[in-house]
Amino acid sequence: MVIFNLLPWREYEKNYQREMFKRFLLITLFLTLFFILGMHLLFSHQIANVKDRINILNNEINHYHSMRIKKKNYVNKSLSILPKQFFMHREINKKIFISFEELQQTSICFTEMTRVGSTISFKGITHSVSDLTRFLGHWSVGSLFSEIHINQIEQQKEELVKFTFQVDERAHDENSEA
Repeated sequence: MVIFNLLPWREYEKNYQREMFKRFLLITLFLTLFFILGMHLLFSHQIANVKDRINILNNEINHYHSMRIKKKNYVNKSLSILPKQFFMHREINKKIFISFEELQQTSICFTEMTRVGSTISFKGITHSVSDLTRFLGHWSVGSLFSEIHINQIEQQKEELVKFTFQVDERAHDENSEA
């Protein structure tokens, strides 16, 4: 009778499978570590970029905040001066604004009014120069001014005329207002 010894073959096969499993496990472990390292490097680079962007934005916010504080201080200083100037010219300003109610019947549109001392500048638009002349001739507060200077008359598109004029307040004393 012939006896075959199959145990060494099975033993070799088990050792081979163990070796292959160890190699597969090491390769999988190596690839996993390589993948994790790559992702770590990628994310750390992105985080660094985001931190840089956050620092830039924080600097811009601080800049705008300081500008806002400067502007607020400027506005506060301006507002402390404004009431004094406003109350000095309150009566004439009131009369001018009341006279603007007459504009409902005219074709004059004022776009800007500025005051420097006793000189008041007006800017606006109208349909024709004759409308401006008619308005200035019949303006109810015209008697409050010593002079009216027309600085600019310019023909615009669509038959509109852009104008700028200045008025100088008449010198008046405190008793004439009462």
